[in-house]
Amino acid sequence: MLYVPSISDYKPFYIQLETGFAIDILKDYSVIVRSQDYPSTLKVKEPFKNQWKDQHGDEEYIAPEGLKYEAFSFKLECAMFARNNTEALAIADLKNGMRAFQNLLSQGFLKTYDAYTGYGFRQVRLQEFPTPEAGAFSVWNNCTRILFQVVLKVNDPATSMIYNAANNFIVEG
Repeated sequence: MLYVPSISDYKPFYIQLETGFAIDILKDYSVIVRSQDYPSTLKVKEPFKNQWKDQHGDEEYIAPEGLKYEAFSFKLECAMFARNNTEALAIADLKNGMRAFQNLLSQGFLKTYDAYTGYGFRQVRLQEFPTPEAGAFSVWNNCTRILFQVVLKVNDPATSMIYNAANNFIVEG
């Protein structure tokens, strides 16, 4: 059976599908986000340009609203815990829990909000859900833990999202 150990001052990580409410992945999927690697700055896209052979430099087009940003990917380092009568059953529970979490992330575009960092994004999709490495499962005192990574791609890096607790939605901030 999946369980969540007591973690003082843990800040939730929310995911919202195109339709529906925000999901606290700790409460609903027993997934603990240990760390994330958001980029510290956004990279500007190369603007459209013409290179006329009879003129110096480039003729670049910049939209009236300014330059645009490139999409980026970020990695979530996650953990899940299980307790069961045997190690094999606990590992099976963890594998089923990971599969359920992967199914959530595979449903299309998502909105995310990380209460720890305050970063939220829209038009996010699953890029990679790697198979856990050998030795990813740890067993001690009738408890089993898996450490795994998830890579998400942000296709709209410019729109900031926040969590609206009153409505349980992730909205533009």
